[in-house]
Amino acid sequence: MAPPLHPSDGPLTPERLQDAYAAMRRTFAANLRRIRKERGFKCYGAALGLAVSTSTWGRWESAQRFPTPPLLAGIALLLQTPVADFFADTPPEEPG
Repeated sequence: MAPPLHPSDGPLTPERLQDAYAAMRRTFAANLRRIRKERGFKCYGAALGLAVSTSTWGRWESAQRFPTPPLLAGIALLLQTPVADFFADTPPEEPG
């Protein structure tokens, strides 16, 4: 993910905001795909479990779209993972 936006980095421009949002979507997409696979879901099954189309789920995993907050909460419940894990730069370590 791109470094967080910080005032000391200079003026906040639309380009910086766009870049940060794109980086967040890419991080989310990669983690969503990884977590879905770790939980043993196929795209179809995950989409069905959330009552969205497979094309919608695919857009999330390809960073073309981002789910609304209620859908993001539903994804976390479905995949039994904290929302924060979708935005982590590196996969969380397994306990043990």
